[in-house]
Amino acid sequence: MFWDDECNKLKCQIGETGYIKTLPSSNVFWRVNANASPENLKEEALWSINVTLSLIRIFGTDWSVMYPQSLDLEKDPVIEDRDFGVDPLIMTKGNIRIPGQKRIGIYEISAKSLPLFKSEWFQQIAIQLSEAKEKTLAYRVRDALGWMGRGRLENDRALRLLFFFTAIEAMLSSEDKGAPVTDTIARYGSIIISLTKNDRLNNYEWIKKLYNKRSETVHRGLRNSLWGHSIEAQEIAEVVAWQILEKCDLTQEYSQFHKDLKKASFGSDWEPNPSTLAKPDLTHA
Repeated sequence: MFWDDECNKLKCQIGETGYIKTLPSSNVFWRVNANASPENLKEEALWSINVTLSLIRIFGTDWSVMYPQSLDLEKDPVIEDRDFGVDPLIMTKGNIRIPGQKRIGIYEISAKSLPLFKSEWFQQIAIQLSEAKEKTLAYRVRDALGWMGRGRLENDRALRLLFFFTAIEAMLSSEDKGAPVTDTIARYGSIIISLTKNDRLNNYEWIKKLYNKRSETVHRGLRNSLWGHSIEAQEIAEVVAWQILEKCDLTQEYSQFHKDLKKASFGSDWEPNPSTLAKPDLTHA
């Protein structure tokens, strides 16, 4: 198997003197180790790629103008020839809007981001996520990052809302089946994303109102959510993940993480169990 610079494609030689086959490919290749059955291998590999892209998205800096914004539909990280973002011909009251190709967002890792991605702190997070054990915080966060990646590939606003709230639930839902889901997620989410205690009530009501939109789709089949709702859900999910990844020991039991949030919900400061490594200060790097 080799890369042909002339045609910018991956090629494979069949046998020592066999013919050369051009393989469908893009300019980016992922090498993924996945423990899965053959029929699930591609799905599991794509899930791992989405986890990685979500992690890069959260911590990357100095992005180019091609950076995918919250409203953007991301290009599939594996499939090159995906039908991407073409608007239909729209007629309204005699006016015609000609379809056009939407901007394709891509992640161009800048030189400014490389020191962080190469740091021991970031590498530790990546390893803890890839080797996450069940019932740990890392296991929950890894699932959340995967759902975020799935949401960014979705073009339907209602489904995007569902995927991003699934990510939030993965990080914040209680293992106690009797706990009220909406209240738990709104309360704990507001603790994590609020800059001050005075912000908690407003953020609690904001998250709860958004979650009710999600519930109307799931339980009543309504499609009354707006693009703004899915954008807000995405931003909440990314901020929650960012705060957890920066402030928490991912190897701790998820139940302990929940106890710390429960304690803070009575009005005290959130004092999470910190990671053994501190995030490096690369301001002047």
